[in-house]
Amino acid sequence: ESGVAKPDLIVAGTGPAAFTGLRAGLMTARALARGWNIDLVGVSSLEVIALGAARRGANEVLAIIDARRKELFALRARPMADCDVAVLSGPDIVLPADIADLVAKQPAVVATARPDLFPELADAWAITCEPELMAALAVSHRARSEAGEDIDLGTEPQYLRRPDIHGGAR
Repeated sequence: ESGVAKPDLIVAGTGPAAFTGLRAGLMTARALARGWNIDLVGVSSLEVIALGAARRGANEVLAIIDARRKELFALRARPMADCDVAVLSGPDIVLPADIADLVAKQPAVVATARPDLFPELADAWAITCEPELMAALAVSHRARSEAGEDIDLGTEPQYLRRPDIHGGAR
């Protein structure tokens, strides 16, 4: 429908996220990139949220994603330009109760796709992983890499802990 026979680039979110969904999405992206013989760039979902908040005017962002188990994935970033952010720390796993302390120690806008998830996120900015933000971040990362900067363009999934279900005894 778009009139595009083949895209110029595939961008895939590398998480952090749930094990199965992340693995399925990344394998699909790898298969499409290989089939079309085009580049594939991975981007962190937390960096995408941070970029969305930066574009809305945040000077420093604490990007948050639901980690399940009453925990959050968190990454602190600062805008570099209209299409990129500098990661200051993370990604880490934090408790919702720790958000207020993290922001008190180092002020930042809290940004998440789900501000309704926990009461501690009630004042967070609602930012989602929009495809345009993912693409802008991927293009910027690729340009920075081509300029000689050591930046990860890979699609290794960000698993910050073991899956909820795992096989075999340990």
